[in-house]
Amino acid sequence: MSFIEMDIPGIRLARRYAEVSSTMDVARELIAEHAVDSAWTGLVLADQQLAGRGRQGRVWHSPGGALLATFIFCVEGGPNMLSGYSLACGVALYKALASIQACISLKWPNDLVVVGADGLKKLGGILIEVEPNRGFHCVLVGVGINVARPPQDLAGIATSVTDIRGIGTSAQEVLLPTSREFVHMHHRFVSQEGFGCFSQEWSSASCFRPGVTTIGIDTGLGEMTGTYEGIESSGALVLRVGGERRQFISGHITSLSM
Repeated sequence: MSFIEMDIPGIRLARRYAEVSSTMDVARELIAEHAVDSAWTGLVLADQQLAGRGRQGRVWHSPGGALLATFIFCVEGGPNMLSGYSLACGVALYKALASIQACISLKWPNDLVVVGADGLKKLGGILIEVEPNRGFHCVLVGVGINVARPPQDLAGIATSVTDIRGIGTSAQEVLLPTSREFVHMHHRFVSQEGFGCFSQEWSSASCFRPGVTTIGIDTGLGEMTGTYEGIESSGALVLRVGGERRQFISGHITSLSM
């Protein structure tokens, strides 16, 4: 695959490809080929991907003009220290988009959405994978954002940065603030030991309202419904279910009443 080397502040190795199967797959190949350390950073950007994926193996639709990228950060600790990392990534993306006057909200655990009179419309999502490599753990942060337009087959439930701003927007305009905020977020997450320092920011950006929003969640062991109470410093979702306060560290939201 041919690529173009890019100069992105804070990123040691950045490559742009015209077409890939998945930016996550290419990112995994990069870290296998390079001697990484805790300060190593990488970026794989693609104009188009043929086999993009979301959480739990779902297909990720990639319209033309989307931001399709995987950022690579390395940590010395194990995967346990990364609890809540995907939510911190959401905060970084919220800030990046706000810097170009694109107002969004965050939906647990990893969706970027816009709240409108007709409900939520999805703008993008985050996929986190952790890869051990030579004594370190590399965090692969996959990002898919509809920039120029939403996927044609999801037009009723999706939106784009161009729709939000009301002016044509390119993936490059979104990439640079996203990269800046991700680099800052990662250093802050590692130096301040976790998601706790982001929890208030995440709550402020969330589309959920404490004591009001009703959420149905499937944990893989069954589905239950509760009222949103907040987010823990670990990134766990807190619901009031049948009078009991319950925490969920993972799960798929199946229904939402704002």
